[in-house]
Amino acid sequence: LKNNLLKSSERITSEIARMTQLMDDVLILGKIGSSYLKPYLKELDLALMLNDIKDQMDSLYPDGRCLNLEIVGETKIAFLDEKLIRHVFENIISNAFKYSLETNPFVLLTFKSESIIVSVEDKGIGIPKADIEKLFQPFYRADNVGPVSGTGLGLVIAKEYVELNGGSIHLSSIENKGTKVTVELPLNIVDHHENTPDERKEINFN
Repeated sequence: LKNNLLKSSERITSEIARMTQLMDDVLILGKIGSSYLKPYLKELDLALMLNDIKDQMDSLYPDGRCLNLEIVGETKIAFLDEKLIRHVFENIISNAFKYSLETNPFVLLTFKSESIIVSVEDKGIGIPKADIEKLFQPFYRADNVGPVSGTGLGLVIAKEYVELNGGSIHLSSIENKGTKVTVELPLNIVDHHENTPDERKEINFN
């Protein structure tokens, strides 16, 4: 009886967490759709941020998996919105862990002359070809996700945040082999750099 009660309690807790996340994502998406949101661009060390996210992710998984991070090129400081960009990579890297239960996700950070490219790759379940083009549509989830929880809004929000920073996002995947998400961000957007925190409408990231 205790075991049944425990399982029921865990299911309820999981469902509450899922619904809370869904409501948060819907609220964020609604705010993004307004014309008032502007990124607050400031100096950002993306290598430092990704190392911090690596430490965070490595501590979350008791199964011993960790994030493999490689940095190519001379580290450069970009002008980006730290909160938005951190949200993007936490979401993408978290997905890489969720959908590859036995292997370590791999992140490659490459510094180019005028841009920064970050690719996040996993060797997990992959995505059916027919689903790939639909993944950036609100609430859409691939057919093969099984019991893995999600709202179907994470990639939609990530794409919006990347584009607000003047970047682009691309996803490629082979079912049963893995997925690769590539984000390219500019080093500097002069026109937007003058924004101040007071000019930006704040979003609740919790």
